[in-house]
Amino acid sequence: FHRVMAPRSLEECDAIFRRLIAEDAEGATLEAWVRHVDGDERLLDITLAAVREDGRLSGYMGVARDITKGRAAEIALRDREERLRQIAETVGEVFWIFSADFSRTLYMS
Repeated sequence: FHRVMAPRSLEECDAIFRRLIAEDAEGATLEAWVRHVDGDERLLDITLAAVREDGRLSGYMGVARDITKGRAAEIALRDREERLRQIAETVGEVFWIFSADFSRTLYMS
């Protein structure tokens, strides 16, 4: 798996696999950066489980979901909210935001 894992996620993934091999854990969930075949890095939400036969590790089973775009959207939203907060705190006048139909006040300084 070292070929697909991005360097920034290798240490955490190695630690999880070591725990699974040592039988300290039956499964794990993590977010890890991987290298896609196109060369880009993608953030995956990964759930892993150790598969054991007669108490011995025989393999791994897992599910991975690409959360790259969702995480980027979360970061962008957080950045926009922070910029809005900074504007609202420095404007000397009353500042407000209404819904598109003006039925709800969404924000008021």
